[in-house]
Amino acid sequence: MNITELQSKLDVQKWLESETKGRDMCGAYDFCAYCENEEEFPCANAYERCRSKAVEQTAVQRADAKPEVVEQPLDCDEEVAADVAPDPVKKKRVTLTFEQRLAQSSDDIKDLHRLVCSILTDAGLKSSMTRSSHNFTCRRKVAVKIRLCKRYIRLHMALDPSAKRYAKIPHKDDSDKKTHVKTPFAFKVSSPLSVRRLQRIAPDLLG
Repeated sequence: MNITELQSKLDVQKWLESETKGRDMCGAYDFCAYCENEEEFPCANAYERCRSKAVEQTAVQRADAKPEVVEQPLDCDEEVAADVAPDPVKKKRVTLTFEQRLAQSSDDIKDLHRLVCSILTDAGLKSSMTRSSHNFTCRRKVAVKIRLCKRYIRLHMALDPSAKRYAKIPHKDDSDKKTHVKTPFAFKVSSPLSVRRLQRIAPDLLG
């Protein structure tokens, strides 16, 4: 499996588990500790780094172990596999790109996505579609990450969640998650009020 296929597999698994558990699973896996968010394939590279680290640690432990010791430490890859390996049913699922997930979304979500994109474009941001996500950038830096949910759209934005300016706007601070260190402002768009709020804060994304 090449790096592109691995990224797609992990993206689908994350999306399915996020829908099932009702929360964003980004940052919830063991390999997320090795994530470099600005990479082209962040999840796949983090997974491979975690596996390489586990192999290295296992080799060191085996070298230091006494001859009579027969226990083998649990490989990090085994832990990751337990987290991300799809069950037999999920193995039959087709790997979905962001555009395919959007195509399978409800008409309401499609309309909301178009509206959000229009607001961000009007604010001066540039659309950047990848196989796994839809981002908006400013001066080549990711300013917004769009995530599709069943009944709403979640935006992770490059804004300061603790700024007084946003005190009256409902949002979450996801700065503790490695995947959102540079886009910590988590904002849910699901209603006309949230759309108006997005229109108000979108220009701030230009810095």
